[in-house]
Amino acid sequence: MKKIILTSLLGLTLLISCQKQTKKEVPVTENNVEKIATTFSEKIEVAHKKDAFLTKEAIQFDAAIEFGGNEIFNATITVSTTSD
Repeated sequence: MKKIILTSLLGLTLLISCQKQTKKEVPVTENNVEKIATTFSEKIEVAHKKDAFLTKEAIQFDAAIEFGGNEIFNATITVSTTSD
């Protein structure tokens, strides 16, 4: 009896979970179309959003390096996005 109930519940669960789901279509506009990367370097540029990066003049970050409890390096670094 337990096997019949268990088999029925599993079958019902399988039937419910395997129903066809409708896909929602997203309207494609020219703004949503991204460049398709073909080479390794292009894939990295797309992944790291190179276009947005180059819109900035420079980036700034804090860096702190410690070894064995001694502070070796502690600075604010500013770098040009065009590597000038």
